[in-house]
Amino acid sequence: MEDRSLEFDKLRLVQMRDAKENSTLRNRLQELNETIEMERKQLESQVSTVIHSHEGHIAAQRQKIAMLQSALQEELTLSQNRIAEQVNFP
Repeated sequence: MEDRSLEFDKLRLVQMRDAKENSTLRNRLQELNETIEMERKQLESQVSTVIHSHEGHIAAQRQKIAMLQSALQEELTLSQNRIAEQVNFP
């Protein structure tokens, strides 16, 4: 009877140790999940910032291109008018 009691106590200690280990592992897993979620949000924010920065840069470049096209068109028109004046002016 005493052997069974000792065996029961050993099994109970093992079960308590396993339960404590499971609880510790669950807590650690929760911490890791929270860390992963926080890092995911940070990465999403950084990617969003990069995308918006590039969009702003592209918009500025398009505006510069439009201004250059306009200036070139004006210069072309002026040059064509000068040539037309020279051809028509004997």
